[in-house]
Amino acid sequence: MTNCPKCGANHLIKYGASKEGDQRYQCKKCKSVFKDRVAKKTPHPKAKPESMKALAILLYTVGAMSLRGIAKILKVS
Repeated sequence: MTNCPKCGANHLIKYGASKEGDQRYQCKKCKSVFKDRVAKKTPHPKAKPESMKALAILLYTVGAMSLRGIAKILKVS
């Protein structure tokens, strides 16, 4: 784990994630919030690839399939 860049303390708590997926921390001593530059958010192991999502959107917007039909093909609920 890292130290606070402001005060150097190592008493940190997790404080959510940034839009880029970096872990954010808050220093318990000076209350500053910063993100960890080392840890990156990994995609969920069951997440569908972007190409599958794009295909689903295309099929739905064109009107070729219903949501139920798309879910059945992509094996999602």
